[in-house]
Amino acid sequence: MGDGDPPPYDDSGGRPGGRPRGRFVPRRRVCTFCVEHIKIIDYKDIDKIRRFVSDRAKT
Repeated sequence: MGDGDPPPYDDSGGRPGGRPRGRFVPRRRVCTFCVEHIKIIDYKDIDKIRRFVSDRAKT
């Protein structure tokens, strides 16, 4: 192997960690407010926005 040669080919699909490609198809994220057809998001409605607020902001 010279200095300009590419690294040897491995049969892992070219991914780090050797995991094969194409096994997992990520699901598309869907906005929960759009699914429930909510037009106005009220900051006082804690139950609806609880998952979007961090623990630090809840104090």
